[in-house]
Amino acid sequence: MKLPDLILQFGIAGALAVGGAWAVWRGLRERRLSRAAVHRWTETNAKILQSRVDREAEPREEREDGRLRGPRWRYKPYVQYNYRIEGTERYGTTIHFNPPSSLDEGAMAAIAARYKPGATVKLYVDPADPENTVLEPAVEGSSLLFWVGFPLAAIGLFRLVQLLIKTQAP
Repeated sequence: MKLPDLILQFGIAGALAVGGAWAVWRGLRERRLSRAAVHRWTETNAKILQSRVDREAEPREEREDGRLRGPRWRYKPYVQYNYRIEGTERYGTTIHFNPPSSLDEGAMAAIAARYKPGATVKLYVDPADPENTVLEPAVEGSSLLFWVGFPLAAIGLFRLVQLLIKTQAP
């Protein structure tokens, strides 16, 4: 095998292994946070102050034909609430540990619509840091990150081992 091909294959296998390991780590981290919020965090009430969908322009990209595409809009729900812990009024904006965003405005509007201004909702507060709060501790997508990342990491590591054995053979 030629050196440039070998370097390319090591690079691809390494990227798969590292990217897969990152996805596994992120999925496990978010799952741990979710469980901690449900089981150990303080449950209290919060009052919804604002609820809307914000949009951000994604950067323009050059297409294969040389023309620029975009910008596309990325939407994310924004919810502001206040709550009282230990006699102190505080404010927060965290809906999920993994903040949702999408090109689908309707999907993000559906999340924001669950939080009508003036409504009282359940809020989870970290007793070690009362500024750390979340409305919905169940992490959407964390299992997906784990189950996609695990096979990618395994394939990448397997291919790295294969390449190492191949380069060591006479």
